[in-house]
Amino acid sequence: MKTAIVFLVLLFSTHLVSAQKADPAKWLDRALKLFPDSDADKDGKLSLAEALKYVEAHPELEELLAKKGGGARVPNAAPPITPATPGLPPGPRIFVCAHSFMIYTAKFLPPLATAAGIGYQDAGQQMLGGSQVIQHWNVPDEKNRAKAALREGKVDVLTLSPHMLLPDAGIDNFTKLGLEKNPNLRVLVQASWPGRDGSSDPSFTNQSRNEATAESLKQMHDLYHSTWVKALEDQVTKLNASSGHDCVRIVPVGDAVMALRQHVLNGTAPGIKKQADLFRDSL
Repeated sequence: MKTAIVFLVLLFSTHLVSAQKADPAKWLDRALKLFPDSDADKDGKLSLAEALKYVEAHPELEELLAKKGGGARVPNAAPPITPATPGLPPGPRIFVCAHSFMIYTAKFLPPLATAAGIGYQDAGQQMLGGSQVIQHWNVPDEKNRAKAALREGKVDVLTLSPHMLLPDAGIDNFTKLGLEKNPNLRVLVQASWPGRDGSSDPSFTNQSRNEATAESLKQMHDLYHSTWVKALEDQVTKLNASSGHDCVRIVPVGDAVMALRQHVLNGTAPGIKKQADLFRDSL
């Protein structure tokens, strides 16, 4: 049990690389020394994909990691819920529950809705940097905006953004809670792009993305789909089946990013010359 906890700490540190500026390769190397059987292809190196598969095959590790990740960080006080845009028919009440790859949509959605002639209704926001959905779920109830809004039946659309480890029990928990008060709830889950292009190389920077070719982009996209996205699709399929209808949908953000990068390579993305121009940092 002690070594299992150590392994979880290592993976958790990789998960928080954006906040701590840590070296993911170092954590993966140390994890491999503790658990040599996690190296599935026996090449002497532990990839992130291998680490995720190893945790998935050992449910006790995943459960401990979920506990390790929850409750430590909490959002600020909740802002008031805004009414529908004046002069427009009210649209769905939207709650954005996210990490940094998604929270910015809370600013973009109101003008987009207004431009479409829909009155945007902000049901609230909750942001935890570098978070899994289960970490949002584990925020104490007295500070958990998302749970409060769902319990009051004030949410029509809930957005969630998982990160790294899947399946993420937080997706199931929030969906089931929301459906209790609003059987018409829709849950949109963001399938984000691979941070650092899935690389564990400590020298990787945003500018490294400019070295990607059409072939390497396809390889990265295929790996992303066969591992992380596949796990998310499997979870969503099971959740919808248990709910009795397709209340949960995946937003293929990663696919959109990959497609745009291909356009940049082809010179068909007006105003964008380099792939690195699409990103703010290595994540």
